[in-house]
Amino acid sequence: MNMGRSLAVIVAICTTLGATSGAEAAKAKKGAKSKGIVVVSGCARFAPPFCTAISSRGTTYTLSPTTPPIPRDTGVTVVGRKTGGMSPCFGTWLEVISWKPNRLLCTQSK
Repeated sequence: MNMGRSLAVIVAICTTLGATSGAEAAKAKKGAKSKGIVVVSGCARFAPPFCTAISSRGTTYTLSPTTPPIPRDTGVTVVGRKTGGMSPCFGTWLEVISWKPNRLLCTQSK
């Protein structure tokens, strides 16, 4: 087999593997949506009387308590599950699965 054919075979194999993993990723993402799992990014804020909330794409989410706690007035990305649970604060209750700080610049609310 010459060099050109070898390269063509390698490219074909890599393309096939890439298409398979992309399809699997789409399937996993669809499965996560059906289970109520969402990923939101925004600024964590105080929500009276004693909650932490984050607004993303027009929806306000009330975050479940976490350890360590999510710092307020900080940009965060949260992975959570919409449970439909009750909250003393306004917004959609989000059971936090994981969170991490991001690079959003958030100013302190007054």
